[in-house]
Amino acid sequence: MFACMFCGKETYFPPSSVKKYKLRYCSRSCKDKALIKDLIELVCKNCGKSYKIYPSQEKWSGVRKCKNNFCSKSCFYSFPREHGKIITERGYVLIHRPLHPKLVAGKYVYEHRLVIENVLGRYLTKDEDVHHINGNRSDNRIENLELLTSTEHSLMHSNKRKRNELGQYK
Repeated sequence: MFACMFCGKETYFPPSSVKKYKLRYCSRSCKDKALIKDLIELVCKNCGKSYKIYPSQEKWSGVRKCKNNFCSKSCFYSFPREHGKIITERGYVLIHRPLHPKLVAGKYVYEHRLVIENVLGRYLTKDEDVHHINGNRSDNRIENLELLTSTEHSLMHSNKRKRNELGQYK
């Protein structure tokens, strides 16, 4: 005979099932009530929304270190991280954003695109490009970025390119 950890009711469980399944409650409802009573309230790091977790989730080191700070997977993956930054050979800065619709290099997005998208409040379309005014591809301040159509952007850069004696771009 074992006492329920929530209501105290004496219940018989075979010793093998107590050891194997760690049964400590007389019913599923007692177990649920006990767990809900001990929920821990947290605030999402990304969106600021309040949410609750079970105490067992807090003890799990993988959750406590990272995922416990977020209310959902989408908040976890959309949160900006410094360790998720890459600078390409051409000088562009890539940010880890696996849920973004315009991914490059697996789960990364160009930082200059993210900056413009945040200002506009929408994703860029296929025919929109971001131009770095001063030519420094890692300078992603909003005052250094300009939104152009793909045609305007290619014309702007083609005018700066040098041609050889046959009229071909070098």
